[in-house]
Amino acid sequence: MQRLLKEAFAHEKPLTRVVYMNALEMPESTSAAELSQKSAHLCGDATSVVQGVIAHGFRTLPRLYIVTRGACSVNSSPIHIGQAPLVGFGRTIALEHPELKCVRLDLDPSAPIDVHELLRETS
Repeated sequence: MQRLLKEAFAHEKPLTRVVYMNALEMPESTSAAELSQKSAHLCGDATSVVQGVIAHGFRTLPRLYIVTRGACSVNSSPIHIGQAPLVGFGRTIALEHPELKCVRLDLDPSAPIDVHELLRETS
């Protein structure tokens, strides 16, 4: 993860946003043990991203986006329980590091992922 962050921050152009989308790769149906392990891994990776951004020493910190899919219930829809901890993590980051202006985006699990729309949301 640190190598990826170093590469991402090596560009000369100022970084204006960091979009954390690893949760979108999490399969919906897994065992309770796998779910727990994968949720911990997602939050650990997200923590590394936040620590990397803060430690890098940007003049102006980039805005942080945490993207999940189906982590919040809408109209009593079932939630993707493995991604739900990232929503809480994002709230904590928003409180502890308001300078990151952390945004939590939860995508509709019944709709296909539209990358162009996602990019518009994070611009």
